[in-house]
Amino acid sequence: MIRIAVAVCLLLYSLVSAATSLTEQEQAWLGEKDRTFSIGMVSVPPYYFAGENSRVAGYSHDVLQLIAKQLDLQFRYRLYPSFAEVKTAVLSGELDVAAAINPSVKRRKNYEFTRPYLYIENRYFSKRGTQIDTNNLTGVKIGVSRGTLLSEWLIKNHPEAIVFEADTSKDLLKLLSNRSIDLIAGVSGSIEWNARQSSINDIEMAGDVVLDYQESFGTNKDKRQLIDILQKGLSGISTDQWRQLERRWLTGQDDSIWDQIRQLGIYLIIGMIFLGIMAVLVWNRSLQWQIKARRQAELAQRSRREMLEASSTMESRRRVSAMFSKMLEAELPETVCLHWTVQTSGQVILEGASGVQAAIKQKMAEQCQLKLKDIRQRPAKLISLIKASEDWAQFMDYCEQVHSPVRMLEPIVCRSRLIGFVSIHASVESSKSFEPGMTEQGKVSASVRFFELVMERFEDRRRLYEMAHQDSLTGLPNRRQLYEELTQMLSQGEVGALLFIDLDHFKMVNDSLGHEVGDLLLKAVASRFQCMLSEDQMLARLGGDEFVMVMPRCNGAQTEEMAQTLSTLMEDSVTVSGQEVYLSPSIGIALYPENGKNVDTLIRNADAAMYQAKDKGRNRWQFYDISMTVKARERLNLLGDLRLALARKDFELYYQPQHDMVSGNIIGAEALIRWNHQQLGFITPDKFIPLAEESGLILPLGEWVLETACNQMTRWKEKGIQLERISVNISMAQLHQPGLIARVEGVLERTACRPEWLEFEVTESYLMSDPVEAGRLLAQIRSMGIMVALDDFGTGYSSMSYLNALPLDRLKIDRSFVFKLPDEDEGAIVRAIIAMCQCLNIGIVAEGIEKKEQKQFMMEQGCDLAQGYLYSRPLPCHEFEKYFANLPEFNQNDAQTQSLIQRPNPPTQVEPA
Repeated sequence: MIRIAVAVCLLLYSLVSAATSLTEQEQAWLGEKDRTFSIGMVSVPPYYFAGENSRVAGYSHDVLQLIAKQLDLQFRYRLYPSFAEVKTAVLSGELDVAAAINPSVKRRKNYEFTRPYLYIENRYFSKRGTQIDTNNLTGVKIGVSRGTLLSEWLIKNHPEAIVFEADTSKDLLKLLSNRSIDLIAGVSGSIEWNARQSSINDIEMAGDVVLDYQESFGTNKDKRQLIDILQKGLSGISTDQWRQLERRWLTGQDDSIWDQIRQLGIYLIIGMIFLGIMAVLVWNRSLQWQIKARRQAELAQRSRREMLEASSTMESRRRVSAMFSKMLEAELPETVCLHWTVQTSGQVILEGASGVQAAIKQKMAEQCQLKLKDIRQRPAKLISLIKASEDWAQFMDYCEQVHSPVRMLEPIVCRSRLIGFVSIHASVESSKSFEPGMTEQGKVSASVRFFELVMERFEDRRRLYEMAHQDSLTGLPNRRQLYEELTQMLSQGEVGALLFIDLDHFKMVNDSLGHEVGDLLLKAVASRFQCMLSEDQMLARLGGDEFVMVMPRCNGAQTEEMAQTLSTLMEDSVTVSGQEVYLSPSIGIALYPENGKNVDTLIRNADAAMYQAKDKGRNRWQFYDISMTVKARERLNLLGDLRLALARKDFELYYQPQHDMVSGNIIGAEALIRWNHQQLGFITPDKFIPLAEESGLILPLGEWVLETACNQMTRWKEKGIQLERISVNISMAQLHQPGLIARVEGVLERTACRPEWLEFEVTESYLMSDPVEAGRLLAQIRSMGIMVALDDFGTGYSSMSYLNALPLDRLKIDRSFVFKLPDEDEGAIVRAIIAMCQCLNIGIVAEGIEKKEQKQFMMEQGCDLAQGYLYSRPLPCHEFEKYFANLPEFNQNDAQTQSLIQRPNPPTQVEPA
């Protein structure tokens, strides 16, 4: 490709007939500048770099020297640490010319360019042996030179990749050697040159970047005359001079080097003559053949034994494949045996090729980019498709070129499925071409059958191992493997940390979107977390949405940094089945051996720290301390008591009246749950409601609240207590649970409660989780005759834009806004909310009215209903009935009103979900 691009450049410049002589104006301008200009670039061998004695050298340097010689110019060369600094220096005028810059449309706004004189090819490079699919860069860490067009292109076109910028190619090679990055994206010639200079031999080309571009000389807009002069200099370079530059720098064919090669060839010829004389010693040839045959037989037998041992000890499949190739080559002298694997995706991969040089093997793998569309067909049919494919034909042509033609093709079948095939080639070093006969075909068939048995055994053991040690959903290590690895680490006296990770509100997402989506979500999260692991770290899944990360040889600061990274990693949404889901992790951290010297203690303590993180608001991490064990035990005991309380019906409903703000009449009441613990007394809802949500008890608890409230409403109606309706908080779990409408209808039928007596209060977080689905469900509820109120408005998401589209009857202004009234700032917010609701014809309820000033403010703004301690605290049933009966006296006697709101510590209002 470089040859073609340079040839095009040569042709273009050869067609330019403009004279290289300068005009008088140009000569005068050069005189003003002393005919001296500064040239700058980053070190990108072989185009521009510091050579011997720190002098600048390279292709671009030599081009500039030819221009300087033609036009009597002087150039001062500079090397910059990064390309971004080169661009900045040119724009500021510190530097006259950038030696190599891509003339993109975007850059033409700030720069002037000559015609392109250089073609750049960009490639991906990885450490040798690393398998990275460059067509799927999700989570792949890619290093690139800072400020280059390639860097901008990668960031724009591959947002799924993680892009690291460095100043030079040498810096990128260091990052790759340290495995800080997975790939280098850069100029192929520069990467290879720097690798040779640094004696780095373990990198290889991993694929094309699909971004090749041309380079020009560039200046800022104020130096247009300099561009015209440089262009004339380029036009004056002859075709022979261009070719000489190409041979020296781009193709490695410098004339001086060719002279050395010719001289070396003479010496080689003399050496070959000497070797020919030595060939008289060929008398021992027959003996050597006998020894070789015996060794090959022994090698084949040893390979069989090694393959059997490897399959029983779960050796690497790649090693077993290499053994298979060795065994076949031992059975068939003068051959090369290539083992190809057919992956479940249909991709055909060259797995084993022991008798082939690494360079030829790499080329063979590149030539055969074969993929089968449907591998479920019969093996014979698949082999026919392989033979008929263009990729296989291209591979065979290459084998002919290297004198190793394909002679046989034998399928490898495991349990009726084609898992690969073996191709038998004539050896490159062989003096005669291998022609298989009946004997050779029999040996190949027997060896392949043996390998099939080995692979069946290998697959059986692999499946058993995975079933025992891996999580079937995510492929991560399971609890058993985690225990084994941790036990070994602790027995060796290692220090480190264990992170217990739980996904916040995952159960709600799982229940609302379905278990299939939940499974996909867990796999996506596991994949994100895995990207952050180093080689010695481990991520396991205990079950559900619980993960454990083990970090050996890490201190507290490093562990905290990892916890921060995991939290940041989850800030971006996860898209599964067309749904965007936001999750956050709560992380508990236990250090070993300080927080536990055995696996059970470590996991238990990290779990306790995780629950402490949840108690502090979720989406955070918490280090373990000894007090958490006590809290965890108390939490566990309270959860057990909660289950018993639900069975014994130790709960009671309190009712807080809702007053008409104009007449003062009681219009309705809100049902609020209270737990009268047999030993601990009354427990506030903020203590047990989160436990009920996490354990799933919120569903039966919420159903009990609904049925009890409906029963009470029916009895009040029968007693002549004419409340318009009773409000019941409905949890997100209930709203997401299938069959809600049918259950509500059943409750209404059992309690003889009419739907128009009932109001459901839902939270903003439910509405915003899926506005379309929420609107559909709430519309069904309203169609039954039940009113719908939006509870605690303003404390959750910003849902104002959805109010007009959602089927709501009332909006409850949260007590946090009412508390500071008539404060000017809070008052402005409340006025805006009320005005909006009035425009949308939505009723308004003010929560937490405790002072006359608050009541007066809300009345002046046109609020419909109010509830709070100014009127009454939440009351048990019998006290509520007494309060209702004494309402006229209450309205007339402010002193009595004030006495009703006196309380030392008012109970926290927490909805049952």
